[in-house]
Amino acid sequence: MKYLLVLICLISVFLIAAVITPDMTPGGFVFKNQDQSVYFGDKENGNYTRIEADGTIVFVGSAGVWDDIRIETSNLRSGGTPPSYAAMPDGIYGVRFDDASVEEVYGNFELPHGYKENSNLEVHIHWMPSTNNTGNSNVQFLYNCAGMNGNFASTATTLSSFAKGSGDIQRHQYSQIGYINGAGKKVSDMCKFTYKRNGTASDDTGTFDMWMFDIDIHYQIDKVGSREMLNN
Repeated sequence: MKYLLVLICLISVFLIAAVITPDMTPGGFVFKNQDQSVYFGDKENGNYTRIEADGTIVFVGSAGVWDDIRIETSNLRSGGTPPSYAAMPDGIYGVRFDDASVEEVYGNFELPHGYKENSNLEVHIHWMPSTNNTGNSNVQFLYNCAGMNGNFASTATTLSSFAKGSGDIQRHQYSQIGYINGAGKKVSDMCKFTYKRNGTASDDTGTFDMWMFDIDIHYQIDKVGSREMLNN
């Protein structure tokens, strides 16, 4: 719905710009007769929205936006040592990665059609600690991606980081794990992954269980969607 509203607004802008004036100073509307595109924003400095002749909307520079690939932990398959599925303090059940244990889950995701190809993707988690301890939890995200009809690598790439306890048992926390290298990544690429808490690592100083809500991937968007079903 939000993309539809953006589309309607920008089409209105296109019509107004085309009727009122064929050209304006940088930073406003620019109607280009040679390619029949309308530009809105700071075109001179590379930050603008472009409506192409076929109606395609493209966001360039700082006009680009972000969204999440949302992966609910409760929907993932468990690994050799699975996390617990138990009641949180309010009685609602969730996925719990226990202290002093190595527990993991597996899943996969597809790069969306609005993904800005070749841009990095930021991996993070939403979680809640079981105690008021402020130590660090050793967390890892292993991933392996392949394009359409491409081959997966023989080994996965590992991102490692720490999720620090907030000191508040009921705190909804956000912790960044790292970035997936976007070089060569395209829409419809498939990525498989393992998420792991290594509670036995010497640098895992957090004496708390981790209630996991989501493992999410922030990605940049440079268009409303792809021009074709399988290609950008």
